[in-house]
Amino acid sequence: DTAYRSGKGVIGFTGHIGNFELMAAYFSLRGYKLSVIGREVYDPRLDQLLVKNRESVGLKNIPSSAGAKPLLKVLRSGEFLGILADQDSSRVRGVFIDFFGRPARTPVGPVLLAYKTGSPIIPMAIVRQEKNRYKIIVKPPVVLACSDNREKDITDTLQKCTDALESIIRQYPDQWLWMHGRWKSKP
Repeated sequence: DTAYRSGKGVIGFTGHIGNFELMAAYFSLRGYKLSVIGREVYDPRLDQLLVKNRESVGLKNIPSSAGAKPLLKVLRSGEFLGILADQDSSRVRGVFIDFFGRPARTPVGPVLLAYKTGSPIIPMAIVRQEKNRYKIIVKPPVVLACSDNREKDITDTLQKCTDALESIIRQYPDQWLWMHGRWKSKP
């Protein structure tokens, strides 16, 4: 809440853990202006259905192919931007950082956006509990590294973000949904 009220926008850093679609809907229904980045689904009919479902709860869907301009606009408007950043995608710029003790190519976009806009990065996730209840875990904002070496700062900050997400996955490993080749790229 404090980060959102600052007016600088908020970068919600999460991954494919728990019901991340429900988490975004929850924040939107609670009054946060929220956009999410979504990769287009292979079948246009399914993609249209997914986008329609997101929009029905007030979310704005930004296709992953849209580039940086709409993302910057969201953050500069003081809104919330949800990013799932736990995959190895050749479609975006990435760097290798440690993830569960192995080098994993990780997208740098969330960190670059934070440096560009001053928006805080908030690691978070949603996990299922007993009796079909959910718990949203919100970690403290990640402090951006600041030195004379920008590339090292980007990597160091991304490592902090990923460490926060990894700590949640370690608590709830059965809820990490990604069946993607997380370590397919090699340094």
